[in-house]
Amino acid sequence: MNNRISVDDEEGLKEVVEEFLDRYYDSQGTEFTLRDLIESYPGRKHLSIDYKRLEFFDPDLADLLLVEPLVIDELEKKAREMALEKYDANLDKGFNVRVKNLPDDIYLQIRNIRQHHINRFFPIDGIVQKATQVMPQATLAVFKCEECHEIMEIRQKSETEFKSPPKCYNEKCGAGSSKIEFLEKKSEFRDFQKIKIQEPPEQLTGGEKPEDITVKAKDDLAGKVTPGNRVTVNGFVKIEKRENSRIYDPYVEANNIELEEQEFQRIEISSGDEEKIRKLSEDPQIYSKIIESMVPAVYGYSNIKEAVALQLFSGQPKKNPDGTRIRGDIHTLLIGDPGTAKSQILRYISDLAPRGVYASGKSVSAAGLTAAAVKDEFSEGAFTLEAGALVLSDQGVCAIDEFDKIEAEDLNALNDAMEQQEIAVHKAGIDSTLKTRCAVLSAANPKYGRFDEFEPIPEQLNIDPTLLSRFDLIFPITDKPDRDRDNRIAEHILNTNRLGEKRKREEVMDRNIVDEGDAEVVRVKSEIEPDLLRKYVAKARQISPVMTQEARDKLKEFYIELRNERWDSSSSVDEDPLPITARNLEALIRLGEASARTRLSDKVKLKDAERAIRIVDNCLSKVKESYSESNVSLDTIEVKKEENLSMTEKVSNVLDVIEKEFEGEAEENELIHKMKELMGIEDTEKAKKLIERAKKENRIYEPRDQVYKIV
Repeated sequence: MNNRISVDDEEGLKEVVEEFLDRYYDSQGTEFTLRDLIESYPGRKHLSIDYKRLEFFDPDLADLLLVEPLVIDELEKKAREMALEKYDANLDKGFNVRVKNLPDDIYLQIRNIRQHHINRFFPIDGIVQKATQVMPQATLAVFKCEECHEIMEIRQKSETEFKSPPKCYNEKCGAGSSKIEFLEKKSEFRDFQKIKIQEPPEQLTGGEKPEDITVKAKDDLAGKVTPGNRVTVNGFVKIEKRENSRIYDPYVEANNIELEEQEFQRIEISSGDEEKIRKLSEDPQIYSKIIESMVPAVYGYSNIKEAVALQLFSGQPKKNPDGTRIRGDIHTLLIGDPGTAKSQILRYISDLAPRGVYASGKSVSAAGLTAAAVKDEFSEGAFTLEAGALVLSDQGVCAIDEFDKIEAEDLNALNDAMEQQEIAVHKAGIDSTLKTRCAVLSAANPKYGRFDEFEPIPEQLNIDPTLLSRFDLIFPITDKPDRDRDNRIAEHILNTNRLGEKRKREEVMDRNIVDEGDAEVVRVKSEIEPDLLRKYVAKARQISPVMTQEARDKLKEFYIELRNERWDSSSSVDEDPLPITARNLEALIRLGEASARTRLSDKVKLKDAERAIRIVDNCLSKVKESYSESNVSLDTIEVKKEENLSMTEKVSNVLDVIEKEFEGEAEENELIHKMKELMGIEDTEKAKKLIERAKKENRIYEPRDQVYKIV
């Protein structure tokens, strides 16, 4: 039906619109029809028009819709007429035609909005960052003159200004504005809400900051979304003037808001990508290649790289018959010395993940990690619910650096956010539940600056034991001198820097000087290109693997053994075992499922279960070492026994020995001898370590070599 209408052909437009609605959306239509709408009205107040169906019917009409709001106006007008003529139904109040299913090639990224997009219709993807409360907006204001009782009506077309009569319309009266009364009961209103959406992480490259735009939602679109929702907004790009300025701010007048229901449905995977993904999945070395593609610029840490790789692929969430939900996301905590590449790992994974958000415990926004009720210009003085990092990471990965420096309020909220994967917000009169279905990858520094192998992990963290238990994997990272390892790390860092220098020279000289076969390139090059790996992960997360009986039996056997074993074989039978709970078994299941997804398999096999066991066993062994080396008899990882001394208390005891036994100044060998005698320390190295700690905390100093004096 080409060449039937043009912009100026008003009669032709009416004719083709009527024919389109009659064919597809009248009572015999194949979709939700006008008759269906009338039967559900006013519960449902809109008719959804499929753009691709419109394009098939008449490409000219479909093209015209993208540049002329009058097409939608005509669709609404004609639908109302048909409802009245054929079904004697009045759809005047709050009825809208909403357009859905727009083609991918016209999607507009927020940062690419320019002046030539104004007054044109586009689909725009985003994450809801904040939303005001739903408020009534006047569409028809009715006024009454108190002098002559003249009734006046003014249609309110402006988004920002409320128009009222400057004087009575009755020429014989002419009363001023002070005598004109606004009649709320006779006026007409519609629901209105302002929403701010920001670019989703998958649209960003290299650490770009997401840009945002305001969306104005009306009628049944108001109240449809909550912060954290991933949406496609179909609407016209509009502008509004800033006060006392020539500058205009763009916004989107929403015609439709489509909620994204599937994970990564906006990740574009071409047929060529599909073929590459298929070949990768059939590669016998795919698992090792994926691990080697994790943070290639960082040397070593193979266990951690394997864990974060599986974290990207994730287990699958499950819903029980009773309605409870079991998360599929894997939570990982890295704790260790400064300068051990923790932040580098977090940033790389947040960039690599199809959906990744990076946040720092020291500099989170007003919304923190969860959500906050804020009052700002956007909300025009009212409270607005603003999403935090975990909500914005929904169905992705949230990398949280400086985890130990998070505010106490956010830490408390993390308990539910990490396990139940949702948070209930009750702030400033706002009651809402937000989804936080994301994997948490966190890094923390020890309480005293550096990791102390001679003190249990929980004593070195400002983190509640209950919150610690939410992590599936905890990796201590120490920075101990080791000549061979230090040599390899130094070589790796120097090669990486040399490669960076060459790349910089390439930019300046505008020619290639780096051979991709150079050893320097090979050492830091990802086995799988990040863009392809991101698509591979997105494809893998659409698979729902089922566990084989072999794998089930293996995990069950390991779990039971873990429940009944003791950390220390010399422990007395009266001591409680390490509290391994059902959470640990769920973690094993998640890791096994993630392992199966790495090869796009729909079965969790024995080798997947063995991988999961190896990772968990390795992780628990490192935590166990922190207890055994601390010379502390241990009930649990998460709870400190009352009789155990903290590092602060141990340092205080050293000061007491110097003060009481040596009158404030002690020679090293004599001090160590007394520490062994009075404090029960058997190891000279441990005594020296405590002395060194006291020096670092500026509690003692060395006036002469190997002589210590209290500050």
